[in-house]
Amino acid sequence: MKVDLGQHRRDASIVAGPEEDQAVPGVSAAERRRLEQLAYRFLWNRADAEDATQDALLAAHQKRGALRDGDKWWAWVRRIVVRRSLLVRRQRSRRRESGSGEEWLESAVAELPAEKRERLSALRAGIAGLSDKQRVAVTLRYLEQMSYGEIAGILEVSEATARVHVCHGLEALRTAMRVADGASDEVIVR
Repeated sequence: MKVDLGQHRRDASIVAGPEEDQAVPGVSAAERRRLEQLAYRFLWNRADAEDATQDALLAAHQKRGALRDGDKWWAWVRRIVVRRSLLVRRQRSRRRESGSGEEWLESAVAELPAEKRERLSALRAGIAGLSDKQRVAVTLRYLEQMSYGEIAGILEVSEATARVHVCHGLEALRTAMRVADGASDEVIVR
């Protein structure tokens, strides 16, 4: 669903400072890039990540009055970005788009040696086989270097549950990689 942001952008450009994102007041360009990177880790598509981030920032801006503790704004926005990204993933998988925007990735993978292509394929299949919560927990922990407390906040679970999601996700990835390697004893993910 596309939203006309024309009026919103004109209004935001009046209030936004030179270092702020022109589409959403109070968000720096660096913060926006960081959020887009977070969305990209779930979507693997730059345009979808930008759209999910824009939708999340717009939703956060419109509902900013609902946030009781202003100190938790950044965690709140990251949670919205993760949820929007997962929504886009689910919608995309339902449509089974042929042109999903991952052509560049496929061409880059095709240039790798056969052994690395097989391992990367096994890893991608292992990640795809994780539950949404495990995928989010592992991604946030190891790609975003978030604490278990931050992950728990995004997933809206206890810290112990966040640790369990990470642990089970890693074990599933280790198993997938061992199977791909012919059940070797090598530990792939630590």
